[in-house]
Amino acid sequence: MRVTLVQSLSAADGSGDNLEAIGAAVDEAEGSLVVFPELYLCGYNTAPGLKERVAHDSERWRAELSRISSESGKWLMVGAALLDGDALKNVLWVFSPSGDEQRYDKIHLAQFGEFEEGDAFVPGDRGLMVDIDGFRFGLSICYDMFFPELYRRYALMGADVLVCASASPMRSQTPFERVLPARAVENTCYVLFVNNVGDLDKFQYFGGTRAVSPIGHELGSCGDSRHCLLEVELSRSELERAREGRPTLRDHRGDVDWGNAV
Repeated sequence: MRVTLVQSLSAADGSGDNLEAIGAAVDEAEGSLVVFPELYLCGYNTAPGLKERVAHDSERWRAELSRISSESGKWLMVGAALLDGDALKNVLWVFSPSGDEQRYDKIHLAQFGEFEEGDAFVPGDRGLMVDIDGFRFGLSICYDMFFPELYRRYALMGADVLVCASASPMRSQTPFERVLPARAVENTCYVLFVNNVGDLDKFQYFGGTRAVSPIGHELGSCGDSRHCLLEVELSRSELERAREGRPTLRDHRGDVDWGNAV
């Protein structure tokens, strides 16, 4: 199976421009799944007024993304902000060519330093796995990457690929570069990381979109390119070799009693 990771400059408050960019990237992409960064559709934004704009634009976004997926025959994963009742969620929105729609709501909101996600969004409380072309994808967003229990749970539930859509600025580049291969190795899963790039509002994003193999090898990276489509080939045999060589999932101990730990 081939997946396309799209690293492209997102327009702040420019969902029309971003929808056009999504359509153009999908046309260019070779993968049967095309993945875009965190909040790509609306631009990374936690300022007042986002909820009103989401309420105004979400049905148009839904219709256009569903059309793009259906006409291209490709699955889409797109970072967006959506309303769930009165709660604003930071989501990875999934569209299938058959018209099905799902979403993952970001569980761990960044609320430190210059990040103010907790002021704008309500956190999610459940994971999401999606089956595409014989592979199981576990979904996550940005800061989730620093909570390994989420990815271990996905792996124990049968995930083959761990997807992280991100809006990560320059200050976070080194931490992400350290943990991405770790998540791959400890779970013997592919890790696909797709990040925003360039200057947007108060952040400068480092890009660094990349794919990591189940044994931690980098399969490709976009660096700081302002427009990059990274094509990744997923292999069932590569997963099987990794899990035979380092059987961390088989040897996981869920029965350990921590009651006497100090």
